[in-house]
Amino acid sequence: MRYKGVVLKLTKNKAVVATNDFQCYYVRRNPTIYVGKEVEFSKKKIIKRNATFYMPVLGAACILLVMIYFLNFIGIININNSPQGPEVFAYVGVDINPSIEIYIDDIGDVLNLVSLNKDSKAVVRKLRAKKMNILEVVDAIINEVNGKDPGRGSEKGYMLVSSTLNTEVVQHDKQQNKQEKLNHIINSLQDDVKVRERVDVYFIQADINDRAAAKKQGISTGRYMLYEKQKDMGEAYSLEEARNVSLTELLEGLGEGKEDILNPTSKGSLSTPKPEPSDIEDTITGVTPSPVTTPTPGPTEKPTLIPTYTPKPTATPEPENTNTPTPTSTVSIPAFMRFESSNYRGHFICNKSFSGVISNNAETAEDYVFKVVRGLADPDCVSFESKSRPGYYLKHENFRIILKKYEDEDLFKNDATFRIVSGLADENMISFQSFNYTDRYIRHRLFELHIEEISTDLERKDATYIGIEVK
Repeated sequence: MRYKGVVLKLTKNKAVVATNDFQCYYVRRNPTIYVGKEVEFSKKKIIKRNATFYMPVLGAACILLVMIYFLNFIGIININNSPQGPEVFAYVGVDINPSIEIYIDDIGDVLNLVSLNKDSKAVVRKLRAKKMNILEVVDAIINEVNGKDPGRGSEKGYMLVSSTLNTEVVQHDKQQNKQEKLNHIINSLQDDVKVRERVDVYFIQADINDRAAAKKQGISTGRYMLYEKQKDMGEAYSLEEARNVSLTELLEGLGEGKEDILNPTSKGSLSTPKPEPSDIEDTITGVTPSPVTTPTPGPTEKPTLIPTYTPKPTATPEPENTNTPTPTSTVSIPAFMRFESSNYRGHFICNKSFSGVISNNAETAEDYVFKVVRGLADPDCVSFESKSRPGYYLKHENFRIILKKYEDEDLFKNDATFRIVSGLADENMISFQSFNYTDRYIRHRLFELHIEEISTDLERKDATYIGIEVK
């Protein structure tokens, strides 16, 4: 018998799943599961409890949980509305008539959407933004607004984006580092909006006190900041007018001064993070792979679960881009390595809740370290086995990099195999080409790892890494 339900809660090893008949079950957790995901599971996956009184209590609790999550999902209640929530890294306000505030974590994933006026309630309910990235959410907001206002024609409208670091949960001595991380997220958002060229976007930075004052007055942080700047210029709207006039009128009220305060689709007052060189002494400066005689593999080069290697599949045609580096036929690299981002120094490839990210605050030092083994699908390539979780490998799934336990399946082996090539942004560094999607490379975007097609200078930098041997 198979069951179908929605994930309500996650613990370290289990997931609470509610079925359509309001029954709750504990099932084994896997790396791709998340709160709100609809899943199917068999009776074998259910974790049994011994206490005879437990099931009635669990059933009653399940009904309550289902009701709470349903009401939160449709926007009637908001269980994540507290600004002191420890997982809320920053608040991003989006004013485009309607006004919406987005709570994000430190890699730009959306934790919650909050409507700030009547017009935004329907948009928030429709977006269902949980487990989406801020780039996807802002793009969806623009699509939703443009879809409801077809009369705009070819005219581009305005959008105001405010960013506020949640300093209430950030230690004072770490604020600069966290602000740089937020700036990196906002800069990526700016680049994304600039490419699409559908609205003129203005970005403004606020602090937690500005946000608190705006909330007290019942106005978005972005509008409140414009109101304050107009006051400084001596040509202010009243607070009531700033709350209710169109965004176009509010921005135009700044006159020519708005270009000095806010620059559309540019970095504006936000400082672009400028990574400093890493203090790590064991950085390898000459890691460009070169053909060598294939050594006889030693025991340490084999994966923990010693998979059976399949014959090399028919090669997929290489991209026509002449700038694409030629993969080496064989690799000779240390057994254990960590990989530092070329353009975000001090951040290393690691796993965070089984998702591939670049980070500087992993739970353990071993989370940064990978055992580089012969490719699971091709011994001339490589695969990356986690040192902290032996038997788990980096692989792509739906073009996201995740950490997953080894499976003796061809698809798993192909998805977990990569070619090491000369760095796309610097030939003295390295990049990782997907074995079965040869036009895609491992790239970090908002600190998350994906395999993507690479075309711009920024993408080439995001897809280039420094290999560091770990003794």
